[in-house]
Amino acid sequence: MSGINRRELSDDEVKRRVAILYGKKKYALMVKNWDLWIEKGRSDKVKAQLDSFRTRMYDLSEFMKTFKQRFSIYYNSNHGRRGAGPLWHDRFKSVLVEENEHAQVTVAAYIDLNPVRAGVVKDPKDYRWSGFCEAVGQGGRSLDGLCKLFVNSDLKRGEVLSQYRQSLYYEGARRVNEYTGAVTMRGFDRKIVDKVLDEGGKLPMIQLLNCKVRYFSDGVVIGSKGFVERMLDEHADQFSDLRCKRGANKMKNGEWGGLCTARELRSTVISSSR
Repeated sequence: MSGINRRELSDDEVKRRVAILYGKKKYALMVKNWDLWIEKGRSDKVKAQLDSFRTRMYDLSEFMKTFKQRFSIYYNSNHGRRGAGPLWHDRFKSVLVEENEHAQVTVAAYIDLNPVRAGVVKDPKDYRWSGFCEAVGQGGRSLDGLCKLFVNSDLKRGEVLSQYRQSLYYEGARRVNEYTGAVTMRGFDRKIVDKVLDEGGKLPMIQLLNCKVRYFSDGVVIGSKGFVERMLDEHADQFSDLRCKRGANKMKNGEWGGLCTARELRSTVISSSR
């Protein structure tokens, strides 16, 4: 896994960010408590709380939890939303991916195909809130990110976009002329996916990436067998799930090129996109 250049935050910077996150009124109460603790000689409590905030700022799961909570409060308050159930469909999930070109490109392509599977756009480059769209239109940091996917290649920067786009399923998806009904680009229909899976067959990866695949949300760790087993050994205390303790599990129901996951999924793994 590539290392992260972690920049330690000063107490003043942590306080600045906390004030932005919680707003003036709540932050003022925190400052009042900190002053009282210091007066009573308990500056260690102030340090402990600031350290707790600092740690959370480097934790993606904590960030997403806080973001969803704060946004839900904002949205419900501004839209008079009461008693309508959860605002978010599901809880945040994360998967550890091996720094390996095959694993990284596969997972990235699956993410960039989310708006296509959802029927929001027909081409992933048209989804304006994605890094791929920005890379196509402007390059910059988003294109730098795509370049990092191809860790085993000697691709030049200008070649990365075309190579990555070939990895996206949509280039192989079927297109039909809306007036004549004629197929203008050959591809597969989702009914074929259901039929092949029902018959116990395996799909090639180019078709799998246009399906809903639970491995990418519930697999916990994705990569080669050696990488998955190494992560399970090194972080055994983090994997309480018995299905993770059995070792690497080969991804099923398709041609995944040897990719494995930490968790063995027993219920439906692959389903058609819509």
